[in-house]
Amino acid sequence: MVYCKTKQYRLDQVELKRLLHFYGESVLFVGVYACDSMTSTCEDLEGVYHVVKEVENDIWLHADACHGFALSFSDAYRSKVTYLRHYDSCTMDPHKVMWLPYTLSVVLMKNVDDFGTLSRTNALIMDDPLSFGKTTPFIGSKPYDSLKLWMVMKTLGVHEIGEMVEARISNADLFYAILNSDINFYVGNDDILFSVIFQYVPDKDAEIEQINEVNRSIYRKMLSDGEYYFHGFDIMVNGSKRFVLRYNSGNIDVTEKELRAAVNYIKKLGKEIAHE
Repeated sequence: MVYCKTKQYRLDQVELKRLLHFYGESVLFVGVYACDSMTSTCEDLEGVYHVVKEVENDIWLHADACHGFALSFSDAYRSKVTYLRHYDSCTMDPHKVMWLPYTLSVVLMKNVDDFGTLSRTNALIMDDPLSFGKTTPFIGSKPYDSLKLWMVMKTLGVHEIGEMVEARISNADLFYAILNSDINFYVGNDDILFSVIFQYVPDKDAEIEQINEVNRSIYRKMLSDGEYYFHGFDIMVNGSKRFVLRYNSGNIDVTEKELRAAVNYIKKLGKEIAHE
Protein backbone atom coordinates (compact mmCIF):
# COMPACT_ATOMS: atom_id res chain seq x y z
CA MET A 1 0.00 0.00 0.00
CA VAL A 2 1.33 3.43 -0.98
CA TYR A 3 0.08 6.65 0.59
CA CYS A 4 -0.21 9.78 -1.51
CA LYS A 5 0.60 13.04 0.26
CA THR A 6 -2.19 15.54 0.67
CA LYS A 7 -2.61 19.25 0.15
CA GLN A 8 -5.20 21.08 2.24
CA TYR A 9 -6.52 17.65 3.34
CA ARG A 10 -7.12 16.52 -0.27
CA LEU A 11 -4.97 14.25 -2.40
CA ASP A 12 -2.14 16.14 -4.07
CA GLN A 13 -3.04 15.38 -7.68
CA VAL A 14 0.44 16.20 -8.99
CA GLU A 15 1.90 13.68 -6.53
CA LEU A 16 -0.83 11.16 -7.37
CA LYS A 17 0.03 11.36 -11.06
CA ARG A 18 3.73 10.94 -10.27
CA LEU A 19 3.05 7.85 -8.16
CA LEU A 20 0.85 6.30 -10.84
CA HIS A 21 3.60 6.71 -13.44
CA PHE A 22 6.27 5.50 -11.01
CA TYR A 23 4.48 2.27 -10.06
CA GLY A 24 2.97 1.71 -13.50
CA GLU A 25 1.21 -1.60 -14.09
CA SER A 26 1.62 -2.71 -10.47
CA VAL A 27 -1.15 -0.30 -9.40
CA LEU A 28 -4.32 -2.32 -8.75
CA PHE A 29 -6.58 0.36 -7.36
CA VAL A 30 -6.74 3.90 -6.02
CA GLY A 31 -8.80 4.62 -2.90
CA VAL A 32 -9.97 8.02 -1.67
CA TYR A 33 -12.15 9.48 1.06
CA ALA A 34 -15.11 11.37 -0.36
CA CYS A 35 -15.10 13.45 2.82
CA ASP A 36 -12.41 12.67 5.34
CA SER A 37 -13.19 11.86 8.96
CA MET A 38 -10.76 14.32 10.59
CA THR A 39 -11.62 17.63 8.92
CA SER A 40 -14.69 16.66 6.84
CA THR A 41 -12.97 18.12 3.79
CA CYS A 42 -14.53 16.93 0.53
CA GLU A 43 -12.15 15.35 -1.94
CA ASP A 44 -11.99 16.61 -5.52
CA LEU A 45 -13.57 13.39 -6.74
CA GLU A 46 -13.77 14.53 -10.36
CA GLY A 47 -10.16 15.69 -10.43
CA VAL A 48 -8.84 12.44 -8.93
CA TYR A 49 -10.97 10.41 -11.35
CA HIS A 50 -9.51 12.14 -14.40
CA VAL A 51 -5.92 11.95 -13.13
CA VAL A 52 -6.25 8.19 -12.67
CA LYS A 53 -8.08 7.47 -15.91
CA GLU A 54 -5.66 9.56 -17.97
CA VAL A 55 -2.81 7.38 -16.72
CA GLU A 56 -4.54 3.99 -16.87
CA ASN A 57 -8.21 3.43 -17.60
CA ASP A 58 -8.28 -0.05 -16.03
CA ILE A 59 -7.23 1.01 -12.51
CA TRP A 60 -10.03 0.32 -10.03
CA LEU A 61 -11.27 3.48 -8.33
CA HIS A 62 -12.75 3.11 -4.85
CA ALA A 63 -14.23 5.80 -2.62
CA ASP A 64 -14.95 5.56 1.07
CA ALA A 65 -17.87 7.98 1.26
CA CYS A 66 -17.26 8.46 5.00
CA HIS A 67 -18.97 11.70 6.10
CA GLY A 68 -19.64 12.63 2.48
CA PHE A 69 -22.40 10.03 2.26
CA ALA A 70 -24.81 12.31 4.11
CA LEU A 71 -24.33 15.14 1.60
CA SER A 72 -26.20 13.16 -1.04
CA PHE A 73 -29.44 13.92 0.82
CA SER A 74 -28.93 17.69 0.72
CA ASP A 75 -30.01 19.79 -2.26
CA ALA A 76 -27.47 22.45 -1.28
CA TYR A 77 -24.45 20.17 -0.88
CA ARG A 78 -25.16 17.12 -3.07
CA SER A 79 -22.98 18.44 -5.89
CA LYS A 80 -19.88 17.89 -3.73
CA VAL A 81 -20.25 14.11 -4.00
CA THR A 82 -22.14 13.50 -7.24
CA TYR A 83 -18.98 12.20 -8.93
CA LEU A 84 -19.17 9.15 -6.69
CA ARG A 85 -21.37 7.64 -9.41
CA HIS A 86 -18.31 7.27 -11.65
CA TYR A 87 -16.24 5.30 -9.13
CA ASP A 88 -16.08 1.52 -9.45
CA SER A 89 -17.02 0.92 -5.82
CA CYS A 90 -18.07 2.90 -2.80
CA THR A 91 -18.37 2.10 0.90
CA MET A 92 -20.76 3.95 3.17
CA ASP A 93 -21.40 4.01 6.93
CA PRO A 94 -24.97 5.23 7.54
CA HIS A 95 -24.58 4.74 11.30
CA LYS A 96 -22.01 7.56 11.33
CA VAL A 97 -24.09 10.21 9.65
CA MET A 98 -27.81 9.41 9.79
CA TRP A 99 -28.64 9.06 13.49
CA LEU A 100 -28.92 5.32 12.96
CA PRO A 101 -28.38 3.76 16.40
CA TYR A 102 -27.01 0.49 15.05
CA THR A 103 -23.82 -0.20 13.11
CA LEU A 104 -24.41 -0.54 9.40
CA SER A 105 -21.92 -0.49 6.54
CA VAL A 106 -22.79 -0.68 2.87
CA VAL A 107 -20.73 -1.65 -0.18
CA LEU A 108 -21.90 -0.46 -3.59
CA MET A 109 -20.56 -1.35 -7.03
CA LYS A 110 -21.04 0.70 -10.18
CA ASN A 111 -21.42 -2.59 -12.05
CA VAL A 112 -23.44 -5.04 -9.97
CA ASP A 113 -21.85 -7.98 -11.78
CA ASP A 114 -18.55 -7.12 -10.10
CA PHE A 115 -19.93 -8.57 -6.87
CA GLY A 116 -19.46 -11.95 -8.53
CA THR A 117 -15.68 -11.58 -8.23
CA LEU A 118 -16.07 -11.73 -4.45
CA SER A 119 -17.62 -15.20 -4.44
CA ARG A 120 -15.85 -18.12 -2.79
CA THR A 121 -16.08 -21.82 -3.50
CA ASN A 122 -15.58 -22.77 0.15
CA ALA A 123 -18.59 -20.94 1.61
CA LEU A 124 -19.53 -22.38 4.97
CA ILE A 125 -23.07 -23.59 4.34
CA MET A 126 -25.11 -22.28 1.43
CA ASP A 127 -22.37 -21.97 -1.20
CA ASP A 128 -24.52 -19.48 -3.10
CA PRO A 129 -22.93 -17.79 -6.13
CA LEU A 130 -22.47 -14.43 -4.40
CA SER A 131 -21.45 -15.72 -1.00
CA PHE A 132 -18.74 -13.83 0.88
CA GLY A 133 -17.81 -17.08 2.61
CA LYS A 134 -15.87 -16.77 5.82
CA THR A 135 -15.29 -13.03 5.56
CA THR A 136 -17.14 -11.44 8.48
CA PRO A 137 -19.45 -9.53 8.58
CA PHE A 138 -20.20 -10.10 4.89
CA ILE A 139 -22.44 -13.16 5.21
CA GLY A 140 -24.94 -12.33 2.51
CA SER A 141 -28.31 -10.85 3.46
CA LYS A 142 -28.91 -13.10 6.45
CA PRO A 143 -28.96 -10.28 9.08
CA TYR A 144 -31.28 -8.13 6.88
CA ASP A 145 -29.11 -5.11 7.76
CA SER A 146 -30.63 -3.05 4.97
CA LEU A 147 -33.89 -2.92 6.94
CA LYS A 148 -32.28 -0.50 9.43
CA LEU A 149 -31.46 1.99 6.70
CA TRP A 150 -34.78 1.52 4.94
CA MET A 151 -36.72 2.24 8.15
CA VAL A 152 -34.78 5.46 8.82
CA MET A 153 -35.35 6.69 5.29
CA LYS A 154 -39.00 5.66 5.37
CA THR A 155 -39.57 7.41 8.71
CA LEU A 156 -37.68 10.64 8.04
CA GLY A 157 -37.69 10.86 4.27
CA VAL A 158 -34.96 12.19 2.00
CA HIS A 159 -35.98 15.84 2.49
CA GLU A 160 -35.93 15.69 6.30
CA ILE A 161 -32.59 13.87 6.32
CA GLY A 162 -31.25 16.61 4.05
CA GLU A 163 -32.48 19.28 6.45
CA MET A 164 -30.76 17.46 9.31
CA VAL A 165 -27.51 17.38 7.34
CA GLU A 166 -27.72 21.10 6.58
CA ALA A 167 -28.48 21.86 10.23
CA ARG A 168 -25.31 20.00 11.21
CA ILE A 169 -23.29 22.07 8.74
CA SER A 170 -24.82 25.30 10.05
CA ASN A 171 -23.93 24.22 13.57
CA ALA A 172 -20.30 23.63 12.58
CA ASP A 173 -20.22 26.98 10.76
CA LEU A 174 -21.37 28.66 13.97
CA PHE A 175 -18.63 27.00 16.00
CA TYR A 176 -16.08 28.02 13.37
CA ALA A 177 -17.26 31.64 13.57
CA ILE A 178 -17.03 31.65 17.38
CA LEU A 179 -13.42 30.43 17.27
CA ASN A 180 -12.43 32.66 14.37
CA SER A 181 -13.49 35.76 16.26
CA ASP A 182 -11.25 34.92 19.23
CA ILE A 183 -7.51 35.66 19.04
CA ASN A 184 -6.82 32.87 21.52
CA PHE A 185 -7.70 30.19 18.96
CA TYR A 186 -6.13 28.90 15.77
CA VAL A 187 -8.45 27.11 13.32
CA GLY A 188 -6.81 24.55 11.05
CA ASN A 189 -9.47 24.16 8.37
CA ASP A 190 -11.77 26.59 6.62
CA ASP A 191 -13.76 24.39 4.21
CA ILE A 192 -16.34 23.65 6.89
CA LEU A 193 -18.90 20.86 6.74
CA PHE A 194 -19.16 18.90 10.00
CA SER A 195 -15.74 19.25 11.62
CA VAL A 196 -13.68 22.14 12.96
CA ILE A 197 -10.10 21.47 14.07
CA PHE A 198 -8.53 24.04 16.35
CA GLN A 199 -5.88 24.86 18.94
CA TYR A 200 -5.81 27.13 21.94
CA VAL A 201 -2.93 29.58 21.39
CA PRO A 202 -1.38 30.85 24.65
CA ASP A 203 0.64 33.57 22.94
CA LYS A 204 0.83 34.82 19.35
CA ASP A 205 4.61 34.34 19.40
CA ALA A 206 4.46 30.80 20.82
CA GLU A 207 6.27 28.03 18.91
CA ILE A 208 4.15 25.29 17.37
CA GLU A 209 5.50 22.59 19.70
CA GLN A 210 4.72 24.77 22.72
CA ILE A 211 1.18 25.22 21.41
CA ASN A 212 0.94 21.45 20.85
CA GLU A 213 1.98 20.68 24.43
CA VAL A 214 -0.54 23.14 25.86
CA ASN A 215 -3.32 21.53 23.83
CA ARG A 216 -2.27 18.02 24.82
CA SER A 217 -2.51 19.14 28.43
CA ILE A 218 -5.92 20.70 27.76
CA TYR A 219 -7.05 17.41 26.25
CA ARG A 220 -5.88 15.36 29.25
CA LYS A 221 -7.49 17.76 31.73
CA MET A 222 -10.72 17.76 29.73
CA LEU A 223 -10.84 13.95 29.91
CA SER A 224 -10.32 13.94 33.67
CA ASP A 225 -12.94 16.66 34.23
CA GLY A 226 -15.55 14.85 32.14
CA GLU A 227 -17.59 17.99 31.51
CA TYR A 228 -16.94 18.48 27.79
CA TYR A 229 -15.32 16.40 25.10
CA PHE A 230 -13.48 17.31 21.92
CA HIS A 231 -11.61 14.75 19.86
CA GLY A 232 -7.82 15.23 20.04
CA PHE A 233 -5.20 14.02 17.55
CA ASP A 234 -2.05 14.89 15.60
CA ILE A 235 -2.45 16.09 12.02
CA MET A 236 -0.34 17.88 9.43
CA VAL A 237 -1.59 21.46 8.99
CA ASN A 238 0.10 23.51 6.27
CA GLY A 239 3.23 21.38 6.53
CA SER A 240 3.46 21.41 10.33
CA LYS A 241 2.48 18.63 12.72
CA ARG A 242 -0.08 19.95 15.18
CA PHE A 243 -2.02 18.40 18.04
CA VAL A 244 -5.52 19.71 17.48
CA LEU A 245 -8.89 19.48 19.15
CA ARG A 246 -11.85 18.75 16.93
CA TYR A 247 -15.51 19.64 17.12
CA ASN A 248 -17.89 17.47 15.12
CA SER A 249 -21.45 18.68 14.77
CA GLY A 250 -23.12 15.32 15.24
CA ASN A 251 -25.83 16.64 17.55
CA ILE A 252 -27.98 19.35 15.96
CA ASP A 253 -29.59 20.08 19.33
CA VAL A 254 -26.39 21.67 20.66
CA THR A 255 -27.13 25.38 21.10
CA GLU A 256 -24.99 28.46 20.54
CA LYS A 257 -24.97 29.04 24.29
CA GLU A 258 -23.56 25.56 24.86
CA LEU A 259 -20.94 26.03 22.14
CA ARG A 260 -19.77 29.31 23.66
CA ALA A 261 -19.64 27.70 27.11
CA ALA A 262 -17.46 24.90 25.73
CA VAL A 263 -15.12 27.39 24.06
CA ASN A 264 -14.84 29.38 27.30
CA TYR A 265 -14.06 26.16 29.16
CA ILE A 266 -11.21 25.33 26.78
CA LYS A 267 -9.92 28.88 27.07
CA LYS A 268 -10.03 28.66 30.88
CA LEU A 269 -8.04 25.42 30.85
CA GLY A 270 -5.58 26.90 28.40
CA LYS A 271 -4.93 29.95 30.55
CA GLU A 272 -4.46 27.81 33.66
CA ILE A 273 -2.07 25.43 31.92
CA ALA A 274 -0.06 28.20 30.26
CA HIS A 275 0.00 30.14 33.56
CA GLU A 276 -1.43 33.26 31.96
